[in-house]
Amino acid sequence: MKKKRLLAVITAMVMITVIFTGCGGGGGEEASGDKYKFVIGHSMADDTSFGYAVNEKLKAALDETGYFETEVYGASALGSESECIQAVQSGDIQLYMTIAATYSAFIPAVYVFDHQMPWIGNADEGVEVLQSIYNDKEFSDYIKAQCEGSGLKVVGFSTLTYRTFTTNDEVASMDDWKGMDLRVNENPIHIKSINSWGANATPLSFTEVYASLQQGLIQGQSNPPEPTYSSKLYEPQDYITNANHCWHVVVWTVSEDSWNSYSPEAQEALQTAIDQACLDMTDYCLEHNDEYLKLFAEKGCQPIALPYDTLAEMQKRSAAANELIPEYSGEEAYDLFLQTMDKAIKDSGYDQSKEAYELYIDSKSDVYKKMW
Repeated sequence: MKKKRLLAVITAMVMITVIFTGCGGGGGEEASGDKYKFVIGHSMADDTSFGYAVNEKLKAALDETGYFETEVYGASALGSESECIQAVQSGDIQLYMTIAATYSAFIPAVYVFDHQMPWIGNADEGVEVLQSIYNDKEFSDYIKAQCEGSGLKVVGFSTLTYRTFTTNDEVASMDDWKGMDLRVNENPIHIKSINSWGANATPLSFTEVYASLQQGLIQGQSNPPEPTYSSKLYEPQDYITNANHCWHVVVWTVSEDSWNSYSPEAQEALQTAIDQACLDMTDYCLEHNDEYLKLFAEKGCQPIALPYDTLAEMQKRSAAANELIPEYSGEEAYDLFLQTMDKAIKDSGYDQSKEAYELYIDSKSDVYKKMW
């Protein structure tokens, strides 16, 4: 029934195109003349990195190629994330992007991105480490190969930086996490990690989070600053930490059937445009994260920087959660991830020392209140 409802929504939205071309769903059918109909879906608002990268950048780039007639539907207009991924598999949507945690049910290898840190040192440089990982050819080719024949073609990665927490209470020491009910993804790795801190990891649908915070059913929630901003989850909360317990990776997929129907020239033009849009999304998020944090402070949700020793202990305890990852991703995928990450850290000289961390936080004195 969900599939039928989703197809009905898509059909209604592209009805004008269908009437003029005389052709129906996806699979790369041409929209007008020699142009391919290209439907893009995502779950975020227009005033986010998703809206910027897709509406302002990718659509314009694809329109300029002359190969595609592009339609963009954000804010979950085409259905839930799982429904939209299934529609990509069937060719009814040509492009969708969402977090790796959602794709893991379809592409188990992306469970590797649930690796729990948290990152300490210079957090901005930690994002550069992540980019080095998913831009590594051996690693990215491996992930892309894992979904061949599934109806999904992975065509790119971007990031919203890190998942962190908004909370009702200040957090400074490990004791402050104890007994706190924290909303997390329904993900065994995240759950074990957060429980290891002494908190109570509470899996909950994203649509239920705001009301649950308001009603006091949970005391905090995990998301990067951008989704926290777009969903106004800062409103019922008093603090947002820099817990940064894992990266928040966005996976971009194209319908495999649609891709295979495109000419080699159209495929090349599409991949080039997507490569740039992935960079645009990450750059936009990096440029706006501090703005989001300052806005939260103005609205009564104070950004707080945890002491180095607290973050180091969180990192130590989370190691047990990482032992679960190979059970879900496969040992080969996780081994390759760890090898690629170690190489990226060494090549970049990423410094996780207390001195590097405190210098970084001092540089963000206009954003964070230090909890030491």
